[in-house]
Amino acid sequence: MDIKLPENCPQCHNQCPADALKCGRGSSYFEALKNGETPDAGPERRKKFESDQPLVRLLVACGRVAEHRSEKMREHGADEAKMFQCLTGDEQAALQQILEKLEQTWREDHAKHHGDHGHREKHHEH
Repeated sequence: MDIKLPENCPQCHNQCPADALKCGRGSSYFEALKNGETPDAGPERRKKFESDQPLVRLLVACGRVAEHRSEKMREHGADEAKMFQCLTGDEQAALQQILEKLEQTWREDHAKHHGDHGHREKHHEH
């Protein structure tokens, strides 16, 4: 059974034509469709994030922007380190240390709450 592919990519506001995709996200989306897989939901998956915590909102927003900018910079052969040129070397080191501490703590908390239960293996199969 042939799957009818969309004419335009729904992965972002650009709505690129399917035959002229400009980013990896769109390419992955159409590759998944062609392989009969369920692709990421695109913008529907990335609805406006809501939280009462300003730090949570800021971290989520920065993560989204960093992912997008990094992808674009790699596509154009630009140095991703330029994303942090507004920070001094000390600020970059402090930010990295803080983010590593958060990630480690959150991973440990996740492991405590979910135990092993094969969750990690199942998660990586996708």
